[in-house]
Amino acid sequence: MKNQLVLLNDDSEGYESLYLNGLQIAEGNPIQEGEDRIKFMARLGKEKGFTLDEFSECETIVADEKTQTEWQDNGSAPYKLEDVNSL
Repeated sequence: MKNQLVLLNDDSEGYESLYLNGLQIAEGNPIQEGEDRIKFMARLGKEKGFTLDEFSECETIVADEKTQTEWQDNGSAPYKLEDVNSL
């Protein structure tokens, strides 16, 4: 089965949240802060079970205003992708 990866970003501050099959697996500003993105994603993929090819096909979405406000208030994006209001 092919994994579904979605990258959520806040479109202003550089915060990102990565979802694998609907659940958050990484978050940051940016996710790989301080590391090379490809190396970081290769390591994360080994840990979480996805490939760099799957990551290269990752859908990117921008969080809507309500999700961005909740993200800032809670200090974290929603754990479940289905809880992102812009979907």
